[in-house]
Amino acid sequence: MTEPRSKAFEAAEISDTIALLEQCAAYLKRMPPVAVTLGLIRDIENHLAQPETITAQRLASVNAKELELRHEVRTARKFSPSGAPLLDVEVHGNHVRVSAHEAYLREGIDPEKRSAQAQSMLDMLASGVEFELKVDEKASAQRRWGEP
Repeated sequence: MTEPRSKAFEAAEISDTIALLEQCAAYLKRMPPVAVTLGLIRDIENHLAQPETITAQRLASVNAKELELRHEVRTARKFSPSGAPLLDVEVHGNHVRVSAHEAYLREGIDPEKRSAQAQSMLDMLASGVEFELKVDEKASAQRRWGEP
């Protein structure tokens, strides 16, 4: 019994197949102009111009970009109303890490300030918090935590 193929594999397969068809059409155009060759070129070009083929190519490209992004570490940070960094998030592949910002964890922080920051973090988490992710080149190069 064969394993089910992933969407990523199918997207790559579609992209490779379309590229191969484009190469075939370009090669056939350099051949002597006989009726059979011209008919085959026309059939290939008609197939490549079909809306379904164009959509499949676009989706394959989007999936390829998503797969590429999954190999990058994406990060974001949330701040308190006063501007102090509170929460950090890292996304690597299918793994997500949410943590208190390192400034909160440092020794010597006034207990009252730490308590206020902790309450701000809990309030954010309780109501749900959205992060805008950006690729972190430094973290991607270091791969600070396990492979996805």
